[in-house]
Amino acid sequence: MFGTSPRTATAIRFALLGLLLSAAAHAGTVYIPLPGVDTVGSTHHRTVVTITNTGTQSAKVTYLQLPSNVDGAARNGLTSRDLTVGAGKTVLLEPAGNAPGLLELTAPSGVHFSARAVATNTAVPLGDELPVLSSETMAAAGDSLVVQGLAAAANAKADAVIVNLGHSAAICSAQLERADGSTVIGATLHLLPLSHARFPNVFAGAAIKDARLRVSCDSGFFAYAQLTDAATGELAIATPAGSSDSTLTLPAVNGLACTAGSACFKYAGHVFTPTAAKPTLALRVEPPVGTYRAVRARLDVQVNGWHPPEKAAHGVLYLVRNKNRDQFASLFLRGPSTESVTMRHGVGVPATGKAKIEKRLELEAGATYTFDYLYDMRNGKIHLRVLRGSTVVAELQDAPNVDRVDWKKNDVLIIGLSNPGTDPDHEPVSIGFHYSNVLVELLP
Repeated sequence: MFGTSPRTATAIRFALLGLLLSAAAHAGTVYIPLPGVDTVGSTHHRTVVTITNTGTQSAKVTYLQLPSNVDGAARNGLTSRDLTVGAGKTVLLEPAGNAPGLLELTAPSGVHFSARAVATNTAVPLGDELPVLSSETMAAAGDSLVVQGLAAAANAKADAVIVNLGHSAAICSAQLERADGSTVIGATLHLLPLSHARFPNVFAGAAIKDARLRVSCDSGFFAYAQLTDAATGELAIATPAGSSDSTLTLPAVNGLACTAGSACFKYAGHVFTPTAAKPTLALRVEPPVGTYRAVRARLDVQVNGWHPPEKAAHGVLYLVRNKNRDQFASLFLRGPSTESVTMRHGVGVPATGKAKIEKRLELEAGATYTFDYLYDMRNGKIHLRVLRGSTVVAELQDAPNVDRVDWKKNDVLIIGLSNPGTDPDHEPVSIGFHYSNVLVELLP
């Protein structure tokens, strides 16, 4: 046998230690909110957690039950337990008792979790899916979650549930709103670190339907609702609604699908190429009278060189109501030596008061870029994505300064391509750029 020198043995120990630390680093934690509902009417319910190990080795799963309204980061008096899930196996876990709270589960990569609230005394106990909270499903600090379809009546009630997934205390704002947008109740809530908070019967027995819960926190969080009906024995879970902030895009075939119910203006194919004789194009349209809470724009731009000065603002899209004072978007590019994409906006403010967000972006001459822009007044977000093909090459975000725009008779929406040319030293026209597949819509 060959001997091992002390130096080699030390190196091997460090290598093994590194492998162990690497394996530990791949462990992940999820949380399952426990509904804390035993009997609804004459129907009994229990929570069942399904754990599947898709790996090729046995996996240790550590779990801990956190009661509702406790500091989960402190872990005072709480003891975790372990279970082993064989390779390729599925096991079922039933949390102890039937109190509300959080079930914390930690496992190595390759372990999958789901949970259901199952009715135990019905002929078909299919149950209702419970949310699994992870880094992928939680909302980030400052985001807003909307839980829709809430209802209450004599036998039915709705419980709101908010989970603070941060390891420090959180402040959350919660609004219960009717279908017409009016507020039932609003509150500022202080949540303990890593805590589960359930607010029972939030409508206090009042008859209501199609209501919604809107929640935002200054920490990572999650919100949902539990609906129960004593007359039928039903327990239903209402999870957050999907959002139009989705990064999925329309198909590449001109990509000009209008959103149902929007005031939509689209121009398929080639729309405009600025020249010295005609340096800019202003499309003037008149949306229907009404209140709008979002403006969406999408267009393709082929960048073909830079009109001097190259580092100045070459216009991509100029989107205003009537005049520059009400500006939903001014998007422009800067060429060599600066190489950036910029968005400016501001409704009801002069040019000097417009917000400005800029990000570095190296552009290739002759390449086509898609500009996907959302001015979302309802949710307080602005999101610009610049794509080359299906790859996002730049993202800019900000917040609008208004929560809606009231469109009046004779108001005009101006869709400007290239720059107006009022200040050629700072805003040269984008001669040679190809503008195509332009879509602009206003959403109520």
